[in-house]
Amino acid sequence: LKPYQLQNLYSKKLDEGYSKRTVQYIHSVIHRALEQAVKWGLLVRNVADAVDAPRPAKKAQTVWTAEQARIFLDTIKDDRLYPLYALTIMCGLRLGEVLGLQWPDVSFKTGTISIRRTIQEVSGKIVIGEPKSEKSRRSIAVPELALLALHEHRNNEREGYVFQTSNGTPFRPRNIQRHFQQKIDKAGLSRIRFHDMRHTCATLMLQQNIHPAVVQQLLGHSQIGITMDTYSHVLPT
Repeated sequence: LKPYQLQNLYSKKLDEGYSKRTVQYIHSVIHRALEQAVKWGLLVRNVADAVDAPRPAKKAQTVWTAEQARIFLDTIKDDRLYPLYALTIMCGLRLGEVLGLQWPDVSFKTGTISIRRTIQEVSGKIVIGEPKSEKSRRSIAVPELALLALHEHRNNEREGYVFQTSNGTPFRPRNIQRHFQQKIDKAGLSRIRFHDMRHTCATLMLQQNIHPAVVQQLLGHSQIGITMDTYSHVLPT
């Protein structure tokens, strides 16, 4: 296997309409497989090291101010999914992480939640998976406001997933995203993506001079460099 063959593969995938992010994933899988082959003595070197994978452009982050976040939560305080949004904004959870929560993951005694699984939607099917990385498998201290909302929510949902449909099944991510946009419009706020609530959480914490290492642990980033790179624009000089 030669480096130019991998480069040709990546170029072909881009020409076929695949996104740069997808081709980057292809490169990562190939690189990891070849790296294992090197460890086993099947290859002398990893030729993927000599190939440049396409780098997707960073998407601009759109975040809410603390006041906008408060307005949103005040608007939906009577909604059944209020605890879901409170957890997301205050704890910086990914959508798959908050949907994957089950009641045994919640400890009202210690005021924490444990991230142990994720819910994804692949080709129209619900897929239960592992957290994104080892660092993503974490325990999070929940602010009192969100904890109280969870406690009240507990009275209505006795077992299984913390956030579930009337049939007892986990919510589909796309349905939550649709619900989120509807509630944004009701609150009269500018639209953001669901994932931007995670960015909002991190941004507000860093603007309050909370140490990046604390934010890294909360978000479950594998390395602090990811946190620093993602939020360098809001870090104090």
